[in-house]
Amino acid sequence: MSRRAADQGSYMNRGNKYVPLHGLLNTTTQGETTLSFAEIESVLGFSATDSATAYAAWWANQMPPSSQSSAWTAAGWRAYPNLRAAHVTFRRNTELVEITDINPLIGVNPTFMSSAAK
Repeated sequence: MSRRAADQGSYMNRGNKYVPLHGLLNTTTQGETTLSFAEIESVLGFSATDSATAYAAWWANQMPPSSQSSAWTAAGWRAYPNLRAAHVTFRRNTELVEITDINPLIGVNPTFMSSAAK
């Protein structure tokens, strides 16, 4: 098993309520996928927060990741919300090289590196 796969497995065991979204994205083979808020709610098993449906910042691809952004960043994706259309497009993050550290406070701490810097 690769280190990245092992680290993602550790993330999946952390009890984060967004783990089902991580699992879906981790098994998606396309480079881009768009999910409606209703589809995301169905995957998660609960309703989206008011912040998730009203503020693009909730979907920020931030580092260190928030509990929700860990779900897509740890699976190697970036989120691009369209609040008016009530959907999020997830695109594979081609800059992700490997996950190098597990932080017990926030989950996975991905390391990003430009492919040109390798």
